[in-house]
Amino acid sequence: MTDNPIYSFIFCFIESLLIHFLFYNVLTLKHEKKKRNILLPTSVIFLTLIICLLSNFPLMIRVGLLIVLIPLLALLNFKNNPYITFFFSMLSVYVFLIVDIIISSTFAIIASGTIEGILTRNDFYSILLYISAKFINLIIYLLIARMFKSLNFNIPKKYWILLNLIMIVNLFLSLVFMEQSSGIFSLDNGLIHYLIFSSVFLIMSCFVVYFFIQICLFFQKEKEFYITNITNKALHQQIEIQNVMVDNIKKIKHDMRNNLINISMLINQGKNDEVINYINELTANIQQSRSNICRSGNSIVDAIINCKVTFCESNNIRLNLKADKLPELNTSFSEMTTMLSNVLDNSIEASLKLDEAEREIDVHIFIYKNYAVFSVINKFNSELNTENGVIKTTKLNKSIHGYGLSLIEDTVTKNNGIFNYSYDNNLFKVTVMLPLKIQNEMKISS
Repeated sequence: MTDNPIYSFIFCFIESLLIHFLFYNVLTLKHEKKKRNILLPTSVIFLTLIICLLSNFPLMIRVGLLIVLIPLLALLNFKNNPYITFFFSMLSVYVFLIVDIIISSTFAIIASGTIEGILTRNDFYSILLYISAKFINLIIYLLIARMFKSLNFNIPKKYWILLNLIMIVNLFLSLVFMEQSSGIFSLDNGLIHYLIFSSVFLIMSCFVVYFFIQICLFFQKEKEFYITNITNKALHQQIEIQNVMVDNIKKIKHDMRNNLINISMLINQGKNDEVINYINELTANIQQSRSNICRSGNSIVDAIINCKVTFCESNNIRLNLKADKLPELNTSFSEMTTMLSNVLDNSIEASLKLDEAEREIDVHIFIYKNYAVFSVINKFNSELNTENGVIKTTKLNKSIHGYGLSLIEDTVTKNNGIFNYSYDNNLFKVTVMLPLKIQNEMKISS
């Protein structure tokens, strides 16, 4: 770092700005716009001061403190898990280190000097070195941001731990390399070897990033495949129900003729009381057959729930349905299927493990404070596979199962909704709250 305090502060500020630029483009912001406009600039200034204060510390200590403090600052502004922010914090510091090594080596070779001599100069040549290094950092961060922007970071925790371990090893090796104190990393063979080794480190970091992207893409495509299967299953069930309804209409039409003949005969015989009882019995049967039909006014919700109602009836599951009128929602068929079908399928799957006398599901749909609320409560057998408070699938093929609750939560969050689940006393309750379309339009207009 240059000895000029003004230049030193400016370059520390640029480094802090670049790190926040990377985080802003790859991580998910935590706060609303007004609070964000205060916290982000404050965080940039605070990190600038930290980098400046640590500039005179030994390299190992400086980097170690930065990869601890940067994730803590990131957690104030971004809502990603700590191991995600830790990975990108190490990646940002690692890129700075490698770029500084490559640029300083190149400038030292051109000037026929040493790296230390180039870095401690306060002339135009050293300033050009720092500007070049930050410009290369900006290009690399832009490339990283572009590669990660459309990726979903919801990969298993074990892969995050592996990636963080790889980054820690790469950081340690690069730090040992920069200390120029041992074995194959010594500068006895000149700056060319130094430049070659630093380039190898850069290639290693590219492999880490590539490995990370491939893992994210794999799980992203796997979840998309899972969602497609759920949507296709829901459509197939709707077709089956339509066929059942057609058959029922044919049966009703056939029975109606017989019922009318019977009623006519009773009337001719003057058995008016029996006619009234006969009609009341027919009316009760019709009302009972229509009692569990969902009529929320939302065609997607009605189609999904009515599919599950039919399945529950055929499997001796009592489904207690109470549905208020719903206005239009800003959710597509596939999104609603991902949320509602998953919730109901989980409750049905849990119910099928019980004795028929205990199989019961309560479904309540209502409006609460500009939200459409979907509440599903079912009994279960207390055999939940949990890990760190998170419910895991009990199915054998875990590669294609176990996405249910996480997919529901992701889809609800994407639609600015609220997702919650709880379990106690053999009862499992899931609540999904989706904002009404009017509320969404007001947010957009504001």
